[in-house]
Amino acid sequence: MPVMSTQTVLETPERNKKASIYAFGNYSSANFAFAFERQPDTNTAAVRNLPVFRAGTFADSAGAVQTWEVDNLQEMVDNFAALQDVFPNVPVRLDHTRSVQSIVGYMDGLRVDGDLLLADFTFTEPEAADRWERGSYRSRSSEIGYFQTNEGDGHWPVFQGFAFVDIPAVEGLYAKSESTINFFTEAPMPTTSSTIPLVDPAASAVTPEAPETAEFTKPLVAAKFTVNGVETSDPVEVQAYIARMETFAKEQNEAARSSFAAKLVEDRKLIAPQLEAMTEFALSLDDAQFSKLENVFSSAAVLPVLEDHSAGTITNPNGESTISDLDQQIADAEEVVQMHTRAGLTEDQVKATSSYQKLAALRLEQTK
Repeated sequence: MPVMSTQTVLETPERNKKASIYAFGNYSSANFAFAFERQPDTNTAAVRNLPVFRAGTFADSAGAVQTWEVDNLQEMVDNFAALQDVFPNVPVRLDHTRSVQSIVGYMDGLRVDGDLLLADFTFTEPEAADRWERGSYRSRSSEIGYFQTNEGDGHWPVFQGFAFVDIPAVEGLYAKSESTINFFTEAPMPTTSSTIPLVDPAASAVTPEAPETAEFTKPLVAAKFTVNGVETSDPVEVQAYIARMETFAKEQNEAARSSFAAKLVEDRKLIAPQLEAMTEFALSLDDAQFSKLENVFSSAAVLPVLEDHSAGTITNPNGESTISDLDQQIADAEEVVQMHTRAGLTEDQVKATSSYQKLAALRLEQTK
């Protein structure tokens, strides 16, 4: 399971209400005021200049120390813009789930102000906007991670959205002031979860001394596969190869079972009208059941009604010959070949049957 990390911004009811006060007026990122504005024509609501992350140094839940510089925040902004064609819908969720039902909006933009990462987003769910305005949603947990395109281009760090949560992921592991940030990174980065204080410039709180910085681990290397003798890390190409192999195996299976049913008719163990039903039945069996069916018919005798009762020619009640033995054999072989074709065998498969080869020999003899 990919490593998850959250950056959670806790706010007092006064601060959340402050957003409503500035709903339609000017706002300044210098004092972290953010705007909330209803969009009556679309029944949505826009939020602007919301702090979702900040630069700093802190330890994660495993004890590893990670430093986020202001340059890292700018990289998030740059990657957000660069990935708009392939990752345009960055979600805003309720809790960190992968269900589409948890989505309440989408990101509109990111920018850096001082040591803060500010987000613009739109509530697409009216009830979620109402709950935000009432103060139900306060803690925010950001997702930051590594993103690889189908072409294999890697991007890090990438802001992958944020979620409204109830309690920070590391609650109880680290002491936190009233306003804190927890962050975690989702796949494939080594950061888990941690806490740092979000200091309001209006307050005079002192930031706790940061622990020593540990060396940062590079992102995980993409898995390699071999497709038709060529190494690749493209999951789309690998999946396409698997799909082709599965289709080939399925068609081979169907051809074998259709051939089995047609061969029963050719060997006169079934009458022609039974061919369609037997083919359908054979296709419905799993491998073990089909193997048992083959064993049953391998020792079956020719149906008495299909045994050869002629003595070289077919005669009418008056004893006069109506069709030669050679003509009858050709007619029988032609009928079996036609049944093979109706059963779905390819031309090459039909030519490989003994009936087709017998028919060719009989026609050659007829021309002599």
